[in-house]
Amino acid sequence: MRQLLISFVVFVLVALTSVVFADNFDDAMQAASVGDYKKAYQLFLVEAEQGSAGAQTNIGLMYADGLGVLQSDKEAVKWYRMAAEQGERRAQYYLGNMLAEGLGVPQDYKDAAKSYYLAAMQGHVRAQYKLGLMYLKGQGVVQSSESAYAWWSLAASKGHEEAQKYKDSAQQQMTPKQIATGQKIAKQIWAEFGN
Repeated sequence: MRQLLISFVVFVLVALTSVVFADNFDDAMQAASVGDYKKAYQLFLVEAEQGSAGAQTNIGLMYADGLGVLQSDKEAVKWYRMAAEQGERRAQYYLGNMLAEGLGVPQDYKDAAKSYYLAAMQGHVRAQYKLGLMYLKGQGVVQSSESAYAWWSLAASKGHEEAQKYKDSAQQQMTPKQIATGQKIAKQIWAEFGN
């Protein structure tokens, strides 16, 4: 009986904590939407320090743009990395941008491509587009027009206009065999991850 009571108390505390954190997150989003970035930062920070990947990503964005805090690419990378390690696709995308541009960290195309790939495989459209660019240029990956075409096809299928333009342009320069290979790669990705 005592064990049941302890389990119930723990459950209630976890539930209440979740409600408080949800309220903090909602309040932080509200504060940010009206331009009160200092308040938003403080509220996001509470959740970020408790391990919320979404809040960590938002803290990273605030540091990257200097919203409510002094702008710091290095701090942005720190927070993006924490969230990315938890599988947060927005953080993986933003970390990829920082790595590709060498902002807050030494430029590293290989790690940028890995970060974009992780986000892209979760359906992050802009990461799919950026990964296509990296395959086109051979940055951090082996150059492959077919892979670039595949990633742009996926992003374009979700309405990414730049990806559609690059896909159309690539298609004009590719052989029918290369296009077929690119389509096959895109279908494999789509089938495996459904994005």
